[in-house]
Amino acid sequence: MKLLICDDDISTVDVIQNQLNCQELGITKILRAYNGEAAKTIIMEESPELILCDIGMPKCSGIEVLRHIREHGNDSQFAFLTCYESFEFAREAIRYGVSNYLSKPIDFEELNAALHRMIQTAKAKSQPWKMTEDEGLVDSRINNILRQINNGFLGTNRERIDGVLRRNRVGFNADSLWRVVCSSADMTPALKDGWRRELLVFSFTRLVEEVLTDHIGAAYTIVNMGDRFVRTTCYVAKDNCTEAELLQKCRKMAQLCEMNINVTPVSIVGDPIALYQSSDVVPQIDARCRKLRLKSGAVYLMRETENLEGNMTSPLDDQEVILLIKTRNREKFTDMVTMVLDKITHTQGDSDSMIAMLHHDLQQVFSNCLRDNHLSIRSILEDEQMRILDTNATRSSEDMLLFAQALYDKTLEKLQELADSTDIIASVKKYIQENFREDIDRDTIAAMAYITPNYLSKRFRTEMGLNLREYINQLRIEEAKRLLLSTNDAVSEIASKVGYANISYFSTVFRKQCGMSPIDWRNKMTSGGAK
Repeated sequence: MKLLICDDDISTVDVIQNQLNCQELGITKILRAYNGEAAKTIIMEESPELILCDIGMPKCSGIEVLRHIREHGNDSQFAFLTCYESFEFAREAIRYGVSNYLSKPIDFEELNAALHRMIQTAKAKSQPWKMTEDEGLVDSRINNILRQINNGFLGTNRERIDGVLRRNRVGFNADSLWRVVCSSADMTPALKDGWRRELLVFSFTRLVEEVLTDHIGAAYTIVNMGDRFVRTTCYVAKDNCTEAELLQKCRKMAQLCEMNINVTPVSIVGDPIALYQSSDVVPQIDARCRKLRLKSGAVYLMRETENLEGNMTSPLDDQEVILLIKTRNREKFTDMVTMVLDKITHTQGDSDSMIAMLHHDLQQVFSNCLRDNHLSIRSILEDEQMRILDTNATRSSEDMLLFAQALYDKTLEKLQELADSTDIIASVKKYIQENFREDIDRDTIAAMAYITPNYLSKRFRTEMGLNLREYINQLRIEEAKRLLLSTNDAVSEIASKVGYANISYFSTVFRKQCGMSPIDWRNKMTSGGAK
């Protein structure tokens, strides 16, 4: 197996080459390059299975080397050597399938571990019958599904979640057992040190995933970023390690984060749960993690945290907030939040944590209110102005009050829109008409309209007289009929073009609507049998 080391610092290349135990790793040849153009030439000529490449180099950067070889069909295992401040293109690196990144000065224990993993992946890829999909796409699909389950978009129905998991071939089911680890870290020290926010979040997420799950990638860790704090929710398969081992991994992860990226997270480990229970259980762990997020470096079991909050209980009265929303009493709501903030300011203790907790609790109350009315808080927080206010909310009492007032106003607007709305179904129909050829379902459509799936189904059937699937099938079959007449494409091709992955199911739906198979219908129409 060949290894290319590319770095414009010759001494770095020398040190790496001299430190590696090539015989143990199974490396038969080491290639060297000192700029990006030379690296591209060597890769095209030698096809090394393993590549260690600096990012900031003469002639072209490491990311340009990676992009170039991927566009030319080379799937070598590619790891970056980087001084963190120069790593500006983390998102593009993920897109082009970077295997790992190693910060300078090089830790040779980490380098050897990374090379071992890269070698195993390279060996697996040399057996194509074992590799059916690009690993980055698999990671992305797993992460997307876990995020949907975690956020409650798929509900808690075991059979429904199982169906989604089977269709996406992720290798686990709704009953599989997981421990969820929620971690939160203050980014302020790292940002002051010169870290770029995007790279910092990328690095933190990858460290969490690698240490807790032993997986190199971004499959099992969901990340959320605010102005000051970054939070992760990591799913660790129960059978992968014991509870004690996972706690030890969390401590190791915190140490590595502090040492390598200057953030020190707090982590809370939940009890084992079935995957379909996530949307009920994980928010509780995440909320507890938020309340304890200034306890940097600490690791807790969820069941041990009940008495840790001390005087950190929020003075916010949830029921009163709901009543003030219902009665449209903005003045009293403002007075209530002002009183809470004044109490926080004059109470001994950690006012930053109390304000952060108030921020979380306000979001939770308004989210529940909107959800009860078949709306999503995302429809508010995705607004650019609200996003800025949300980001700044924990900076001061004044910023928190501005956020609370804007959240109140936007919520009332959304509730009024819902009360007055006569065009939700029109928007849904327009979206379906534009996207019926894609793999869309009720949850995708509901998320687009910022309403709950159950409410969408009920309202659509009431106004349209048929359910969503029937409507989508109608559009698909009409399009299929057009293609059957206007082209000579095979039925299987047409089925795929109109959104059916399974030709048998396509034929069944077509026969149900038209009374005959697609082939018979085409023959009838083209032979002059149309009435």
